[in-house]
Amino acid sequence: MKKLLWAPFFLTFLIAQDNNLLFSEYAEGTGNNKYLEIYNGTGSKVDLANYAIVRYNNGSTPTKTFIPYLVR
Repeated sequence: MKKLLWAPFFLTFLIAQDNNLLFSEYAEGTGNNKYLEIYNGTGSKVDLANYAIVRYNNGSTPTKTFIPYLVR
């Protein structure tokens, strides 16, 4: 029975480890001031030159592509 009690904790630990890039924060300021924070869980540097963030409005075709703002 003790082994079964550890299973949920072990699975939670495995799921919590993320080895990818993910958006960890989004904030809006006044006007068009917005930002996305990207979390790097890979453990190494990532070149964002080939990445893009595509904006959609209500599932329509893309309206803008933007990102040459590199994360520091």
